[in-house]
Amino acid sequence: MPDKSNFVAIGQIIKPHGVHGEFKVLPLTDFIEERFSNLKDFFIFNENDGAVKCSVVSVKFTPRYVIVGAEGFTIERAEALREQYIYIEKKDIMDAGEDNFYAFDLVGLAVIENATGRRLGEIINVYSGSGNDMIEISIAGDAGGDAKTALVPFVKQFVKKIDIKGGAVYIEVLEGLL
Repeated sequence: MPDKSNFVAIGQIIKPHGVHGEFKVLPLTDFIEERFSNLKDFFIFNENDGAVKCSVVSVKFTPRYVIVGAEGFTIERAEALREQYIYIEKKDIMDAGEDNFYAFDLVGLAVIENATGRRLGEIINVYSGSGNDMIEISIAGDAGGDAKTALVPFVKQFVKKIDIKGGAVYIEVLEGLL
């Protein structure tokens, strides 16, 4: 079974569209037309089969959604996949360019206190919302203590340096932040 960490979600199936097995997708990318115009295949993960490869037969754009048709899909299959994510292989993503990165590139990076160089923990998730993005950090507990998590706003006030190649994000720790 393919490792899910080798894939990245590009959209979430919202609901079927029409009666021919097409479905409405909420895109999870800033480059909607570039990503979906050339989409030939995507993957859906399920508990029984792991990654299931699907071939794209049509793509249409609306102001907020992408309408995708896939080979062999029926309205019933599209309905069964409601709220599922569609994935592509990481090797197929567009190059982020020099000094740019994708949010998933941050997951697994060490979090370092900027002032002291002390390792605080590791980024375990990135949340995007209507306000600021947030990074979730797993903070190791003291000797024998339980680990905890903290959410830190992904803004310049707190995030001072991002070193993707070096595997670390440097943050300013204010009292009460962690």
